[in-house]
Amino acid sequence: IKPSCHFFGPDHNPTICWKGSGYEFINIKTEKIGAFEIYKAELKKDNEILQTAWWFDNGQEKIISQLEWRWKTALGNEPYRLINVTAISQKNLNLQINELLMQNLFQKKKNTSSIPPSFISTN
Repeated sequence: IKPSCHFFGPDHNPTICWKGSGYEFINIKTEKIGAFEIYKAELKKDNEILQTAWWFDNGQEKIISQLEWRWKTALGNEPYRLINVTAISQKNLNLQINELLMQNLFQKKKNTSSIPPSFISTN
């Protein structure tokens, strides 16, 4: 989970971040999982292939359209955060995607964070 994105700022696009780490994107596609649409791709670096998926989430909705989340944020909606999930297999990726899509990762709780510390990235 990347920090929140404001309508006028950078969005931590995984295609840029992963390429900067030496990975090549293969087979980028959109996929419908229940009521949600997400991006999926393979990441290749040398002989390593990883499975990855991403979308934007503001605690009220999950979307993939950069234009849509920027517009909605400019209109006053809660800021969106990039959710990027990566795994070594399609099976593991799908398990994590399904778990995260069913959660409200940003539900405000008194004196606690609803985001598991292992999911937070400060980069």
